[in-house]
Amino acid sequence: MKNGSDKTISVEKRALLISKILREKGFETEIIRYPKEKRSLDILVKDLSLVKVAEDTKDLNHKGFRDLLAISASTKASPLMISEKIEDEHIESGIIFEKNGVRVVNLETFIAYLNGEKISIYEWRGSFYIKIDHKKLREMREKARMSLGDLAERLGVSRKSVYEYERDLMDPDIDHGERLIDLFGEEIVGSIDLLSKTEYEIDRMKLIKRLAKISSAEDKIVNKINREGLSAVRLYRTAPDIVGVFEEESFMIVIDDHRKAVEERIQKINEAMKFSK
Repeated sequence: MKNGSDKTISVEKRALLISKILREKGFETEIIRYPKEKRSLDILVKDLSLVKVAEDTKDLNHKGFRDLLAISASTKASPLMISEKIEDEHIESGIIFEKNGVRVVNLETFIAYLNGEKISIYEWRGSFYIKIDHKKLREMREKARMSLGDLAERLGVSRKSVYEYERDLMDPDIDHGERLIDLFGEEIVGSIDLLSKTEYEIDRMKLIKRLAKISSAEDKIVNKINREGLSAVRLYRTAPDIVGVFEEESFMIVIDDHRKAVEERIQKINEAMKFSK
């Protein structure tokens, strides 16, 4: 990792900048401003993604990441974090990292993506991989009259690995990806759509049920809801207080806290309405 974008830009200004650029590119966005500090996400991209903006991934604690994952899974959106650091380490541009199940890129990488540049390298569990255009790989291999076995031998991998590359079931690591590029050229390099909810591969119902089980042990209200056959998750740093799924349909609950000022209670409800829209 190395230096990313200008760290003098505040998180709030960065969120406004990102939202502005997204709108200029034709995306519909909403800025989230509740709660004022340490919120779990900052930007809603309509029908696509939930975005958290931070200086460092450590600025979002475990429950914050859980909020982001729970809302994403229940609304069928993809979670994305735009941060300049991962645990004090500057994020290298042009690479997608992962933290607690959420994809992380720096601002420079995100802007490059929005400008149509290919973002192809990603980190997963400590290793780096290259996204391959699986259809182009098969086309180029067949054009070169190479069998799966021939290509596997040239790469130094198993025949099964090549089979999975061509069916988009697996991507090669950096070393084997570079060998593929040497053989067939840059044409076979694919691109990762950071805002695509279809590319963010996750079993949403499995995730929601796992998080619901954790929440049931923590929260009496959630426990009662889940005992009725729903899958609900308690949120901690987001306008809605509870999110969940019932028969594939998502729902959100706001709990009115009479101890808070009227203005804050109204703001909380208005911010929660942005999610439902």
